[in-house]
Amino acid sequence: MSVSGGTVSEKAVSEKVGYKKDIDIISRSFRLIVLLASLLFLVSVPVVSASTIYVNTTGWWFEGGYFNASLEPLQDAIDNASDWDTIIVKNGEYTAIFIEDKSITLRSENGSKFTTINGTFYGTAVGITSNNVTLSGFTITSRGSHDGGMHIEGNDITIEHCGIVNCTDYGISISNSADVTVKNCQILNNNNVGIGLYDSNSLTIENNTISYHSECGIDTYNLSNSRIFNNTVTSNGAGINIFSSTNNVIYFNDFNNSGNVWFDTSQPPNRWYSLQQMTYTYNGSTYTNYIGNFWSDNLENQDSNGDGIWDYPYYMNSNNSDPYSLVKTRDHYTLAGTVADTTPQPSRTCQQLQQRRKLTDTST
Repeated sequence: MSVSGGTVSEKAVSEKVGYKKDIDIISRSFRLIVLLASLLFLVSVPVVSASTIYVNTTGWWFEGGYFNASLEPLQDAIDNASDWDTIIVKNGEYTAIFIEDKSITLRSENGSKFTTINGTFYGTAVGITSNNVTLSGFTITSRGSHDGGMHIEGNDITIEHCGIVNCTDYGISISNSADVTVKNCQILNNNNVGIGLYDSNSLTIENNTISYHSECGIDTYNLSNSRIFNNTVTSNGAGINIFSSTNNVIYFNDFNNSGNVWFDTSQPPNRWYSLQQMTYTYNGSTYTNYIGNFWSDNLENQDSNGDGIWDYPYYMNSNNSDPYSLVKTRDHYTLAGTVADTTPQPSRTCQQLQQRRKLTDTST
């Protein structure tokens, strides 16, 4: 074979081609080895599969498994569950439960009307000291001396579609927690306090009815960076007690109570209206504005442009006021899109913590 500048033998060319083929074979073999090793690793990793456990008033069983008779079937099902299991509870009344160090979903089969957890004489009907727990669709009650409905200490917990009613002391107590959501619940007639939010942050209290508590509907102490919105808070001694709590967003709630806000005179600021302007319909017309709360004692005010928002702020103290308070209750407003922006202490009463707010002076 002749090339410019000299001659290359056919043997040399053949050796060069053979060398390249060897390199390609080695490269493909290496890639194949890596692929096989990856597949073996994936096969060796155990796959955790969540189970479903069923409970009735006489026992419990894994889906497809055998029946386990029990005098406390709901608690026994919880004790035998693993992380990420779902427990489905059939109609009936069950004794108090405690969820500790387990991430599970606990839900009734047919809703709170048919499924009750009664903690009478146990102290608390439902205790949760765990993370990643969802509890849905129960009536929760407890009528023994100083009994409460539910106490929570944990993170990433959701309580929804429950009725927490007729407890001797408090309905729900949340302390030392974060990322807890209580939504779509009826919290009624729990003697002293509806829901207590203590030493916690990043809580969401949404779309609940909180009524008929002698002290206050919502009690807070050292609460921060939380959202309280779209709730009906009525017929309580006080609607909301704000004590040493700051950087919370509280809006689109109805407050109609003997005293709507109790607070410490040096209470740091919270935000009493939405984080952004919202589009809403009121009296057949559409407006865009920030959204505050309805206050039943905000009477001597005016709405000069008819947009459903009072012209003057609802005053609480020098750090707290609602400048976009609503003229009427929430049911008169239709919001476009979503309504979102981005150890219990039952002996501590709202009366001991707070003074009643001064009446708003709108005469000037």
